[in-house]
Amino acid sequence: MGIFSTSIYAQSAEKEKTTNSPQPVKKEVTKLVAAKKTMLDTEESFKFLGNQLLFQVKKRLNLTTENEEKSQSKSSSNKKFSFFGIEVERE
Repeated sequence: MGIFSTSIYAQSAEKEKTTNSPQPVKKEVTKLVAAKKTMLDTEESFKFLGNQLLFQVKKRLNLTTENEEKSQSKSSSNKKFSFFGIEVERE
């Protein structure tokens, strides 16, 4: 009977909170913003891709500056190409 009563007491006793308990972790949530896509016709698409190719060659040969790289990365995002009526979307 004594063993039975101590097990009941142990189950009903409240546990003390320790000071080393892990704190809740706050996570930053970023929202995706739908960016505007620029539609390029056939001529503009070929010019854009030619400029991209030329930039990549310059970059590989270390002939670009940081400012050129930043401006190129901004201008190259969210483009939609059209080649002879066929649309290609770049994300």
